[in-house]
Amino acid sequence: MADSSRPKIMVVACADSPLLQARASIPMAGEFDVVWFSDSESQPEATCKVVHHMRQPSLGPLYWLRLILVFFNTYFKKRPDILHVHWSVFLPLLFPFKWKKVIVSPMGSDIFHPGKLAFRQRISRKVLSRADVVTSKSEFMDAQLLLLGVPKERIVRMTWGVEDAFFTAPERRGEMRSRFSLTEEELVFFSPRAIKPLYRIDEIVAAFCQFRKNSGAGLLLVSEMAGTAEDRERLAGIVKGYGLSEHVRFLGQLDLEGMTQAYAVSDAVISFSLSDGMPQTLYETMAAGCYPVFTDLAHYHSLIASREEGYLCSSTDAGQLVEAMQYVKDEISGKWNPADNREKIRRLASRKTETEKMLGVYQRLLQV
Repeated sequence: MADSSRPKIMVVACADSPLLQARASIPMAGEFDVVWFSDSESQPEATCKVVHHMRQPSLGPLYWLRLILVFFNTYFKKRPDILHVHWSVFLPLLFPFKWKKVIVSPMGSDIFHPGKLAFRQRISRKVLSRADVVTSKSEFMDAQLLLLGVPKERIVRMTWGVEDAFFTAPERRGEMRSRFSLTEEELVFFSPRAIKPLYRIDEIVAAFCQFRKNSGAGLLLVSEMAGTAEDRERLAGIVKGYGLSEHVRFLGQLDLEGMTQAYAVSDAVISFSLSDGMPQTLYETMAAGCYPVFTDLAHYHSLIASREEGYLCSSTDAGQLVEAMQYVKDEISGKWNPADNREKIRRLASRKTETEKMLGVYQRLLQV
């Protein structure tokens, strides 16, 4: 039962994403009365009150109208002291109400991927203008937020931290490889990012197929977060064209345990994003002891300064993905020690420290 004496926080976060599930749970660790509003296919599971709006964008304008109405019904019933939205492309915040306190935590794709006619960035700019606090994971994100009109004093650094489960992945390698019917020697790559144009999963799959054709080695695991039946059919068509269907496994939409299992069996993690903030995927990859193969974006250099820490590929040359996979086969698999990468993430992205920091942000905002 809700405690009317406690400050009220309403969190908006998609339960389909393990990352956002973890972030939505942070205020539940404090002395707050929390309601979680989730626009998602998955029903959120939490100790707080949950309002689930079924994600059905195929309904077109009717879906968006329903989302707005359900959100406002929840908001005005709850009348939260703080609204924390983990999504800056959030249409209800376009309405010029006298909002109380608002925190916006944009994803990298919200602010770096403009969308058709810059639609996404236009919405993000307006939504961000409503915020008393905007969280950012890196100086690179700070710069983009400033360009979108966010005052510097409203930006708060949050890396969000890494779940302890990812640090345990190496200990589960043998058990998980048996469960996945993999030998200890088999070379395994993992693509964990959402199936969205920004992340270019098609090019990762095609590059792996080319690598496999050249080397005769390797298995690719593909997470299907945000993917549709059409996406699966298209990606499977690429694999089938190479005659490699046995060597690419589509894992469906993964929860925290599914992600941890995939990291546990993998030697390297592949990301080929066109642009990005500081992705949680990189923190998780390093914590789990997997070798990172990522796009060469300037803000990754603070974590990956040499091939000993990871392989950075040109964002315009998918051929470098093939070269990176070959490098993993020749120089990393069975030879590389991930200890330094893991220790770096323990220092920079402690879940306990970041949770305490976010709880402090809530408390300070309540006192303003």
